[in-house]
Amino acid sequence: MKGYNRLLFRLMAVLLTAALTVPMDMPGARAAEAGRQAYLKMKLAARTGPGTWYDEPGSFFINDYKNTRVNVLSRAWDSRNSIWWLQVEFTWRGTPYRVYTGLKRVNINIDLVPEETVLGTSRTRRSSTAYWGPGTSYAASRYDVPSGRSVTVLDVENGYAQVEFYDARTADRDYARRRAWIPADNLEGSWDPGSGQTQPGGAPQSGAVYRDRNDHMNTLTVVTVQSSYIVFDCFWYRITSIDGVVARKDSSGRYVFDFEDGLARGYLTFSGRTATLRLTGSELPYIGPGTYTYER
Repeated sequence: MKGYNRLLFRLMAVLLTAALTVPMDMPGARAAEAGRQAYLKMKLAARTGPGTWYDEPGSFFINDYKNTRVNVLSRAWDSRNSIWWLQVEFTWRGTPYRVYTGLKRVNINIDLVPEETVLGTSRTRRSSTAYWGPGTSYAASRYDVPSGRSVTVLDVENGYAQVEFYDARTADRDYARRRAWIPADNLEGSWDPGSGQTQPGGAPQSGAVYRDRNDHMNTLTVVTVQSSYIVFDCFWYRITSIDGVVARKDSSGRYVFDFEDGLARGYLTFSGRTATLRLTGSELPYIGPGTYTYER
């Protein structure tokens, strides 16, 4: 009988472990398949994107976080503060949300969480109601996404696209950003899950992606775009590669990039935390979201 009881106890332990590792039943098939359940370690302080310069919807589970699990969908590196942020999904008062919160607030192994990517850039065709997730079942945002707004497209799911852009209504600083989900057909171009499509031509947009020496993803902010130069806010870092083109230093110490098989050249200079890329030549390159690297 003791042997039977031990076997039954082991079987129950296996079943309990399996139950705790099954993803939560959340709206959206992709979230249920890709997410990992994790308990909160403290209240869930939320942002619309991975950093304190994104707008802040508020805090959730202030008093009952110890008994709360969230579905962890992706991670993003905050180069300003050198920390990871997590995109999580949960239900609050019967309504699902997707937000970003710091890794310190969630009990999870960061190595098990996939790193988010950027699909490309686009422009909104018309104003759109914004949601806190891919669909009308998610909470609606207070502000819409205006028509004609240049955006970075991060994800597409269930016919909705997650976009990032500057919004003066929520910004508290010049490099502030906001993220929201809108219908994908409200964007110029064709956007499908995993398409990775970027729109040809045009000026680069804020939200270009580059990596550091530790292979962390970072967001490069475009401050000013003119026909002959681009101003990046790179936060004291030295960009050494743009869209696969590796820089070389000239006699004056400038970083020089040769684009379009030598038909265009970019000169990168730094002042404080701002980098200025001035372009010359007969064929100016399209420098959009890509792999950007820097050195300290």
